[in-house]
Amino acid sequence: MPTFKTKEDVSKWLESQIEKAESGEFFVKSLQETEEELSKSREGFHKSVAERKKDKERREAAEKQVSDLTAEQEKLKSELEGLKSLTGKDGQEALANLNKEKSDLLLKHNALLAENRDLQQKVAAIPTLEQRTAELQGTINRNKILSELRTVAGKLKVPASVVDTDLQLYADQFEITEEGQIFTKGDTPKTVDNALAEMQKSREHWQPPSNGAGGAPGNTGTEQSVSLSNMFGFEKK
Repeated sequence: MPTFKTKEDVSKWLESQIEKAESGEFFVKSLQETEEELSKSREGFHKSVAERKKDKERREAAEKQVSDLTAEQEKLKSELEGLKSLTGKDGQEALANLNKEKSDLLLKHNALLAENRDLQQKVAAIPTLEQRTAELQGTINRNKILSELRTVAGKLKVPASVVDTDLQLYADQFEITEEGQIFTKGDTPKTVDNALAEMQKSREHWQPPSNGAGGAPGNTGTEQSVSLSNMFGFEKK
């Protein structure tokens, strides 16, 4: 720390040490340099700690390798001693037993490989089976929807001449929920009864036949209803 003779010398020295940052704030250069040196010192300390940690991990890994190699060496020594003892008749019998065990294990291994190949083939066929299942489920759902549409159309006395053609077109607008109920698709689902009733209002050819004068002889609403019921397999009661 420098010494000063007068207050003016102190002021001059302070002015020489003060700088203005880009943010507009003032700072003392000597303190800034000290902070930078401290920051570098901290970084060096952290790097040193990290290096020591890595050295410790490398040392522990090397010690484990030495331990594993020592254990393997002891195992080999033990097996060597066992082989040395396989002499004479007893040794030949023991060797024959070992060969038999090896043969049995090999047979089991080959059997497992064959079983594994069968399993792999079955696993490979799963996507195809899933696709077929999805297609069948889609067909079943569509038939259920069409059946419900025909039932409701019969209740609304929609003319039989337009039922099959029109309902085939509108069936895709409906879906079956997880609970097995049928609603229209979209944000505001409607039941089949409500949906077909609304459709009937805007479709003149869906209106039930008139019973008034001028109609074709014998073509009464009752007969039309009976014809529609017969088409759907209903019995008139």
